[in-house]
Amino acid sequence: MNNCSVFFFYFLGSEEMIESYKDIEQSIYFWKERVRMLEKEHFALMQIVEPPGYCTARDLSKERVSGGRVKLDMEELINQGEISRYIKVKKELKNSKDILNELIKSKNELKEKLKNLSGLKYKVEYMRVIEGKSLKEIASELGYSYSYIRNIKMNSKKY
Repeated sequence: MNNCSVFFFYFLGSEEMIESYKDIEQSIYFWKERVRMLEKEHFALMQIVEPPGYCTARDLSKERVSGGRVKLDMEELINQGEISRYIKVKKELKNSKDILNELIKSKNELKEKLKNLSGLKYKVEYMRVIEGKSLKEIASELGYSYSYIRNIKMNSKKY
């Protein structure tokens, strides 16, 4: 994680940290989907663009029984734009993975900061938002009644 985001988290209030955590989770979901789609495209392009001398493609004019694979000329691949698209997708995939890793680091750091907040209200919110526990589970774990924990949740700011 870069120092800028670490510095930023120190000046957030607890409510803002919880909101930031939820925003980071949404961003992580988006970037995971982006990486998944780019990996599919990358794999598909790898089937077309292989190292020189190994480039093959299916010739649909040939019989399928014989395999129909023919060598492709690198110049032809360049002219068709597959190599430039392959290079672009490969760079996008690397950049997307880097962004995803940074977001995951930020999420983990923010999670630790939230875990260290004191006060029952913040413990309840941490367990509910970050750990995904129900109010009944929280009440049982913390040793309070369900109605008391529900009242704390209802009296705190909406998350």
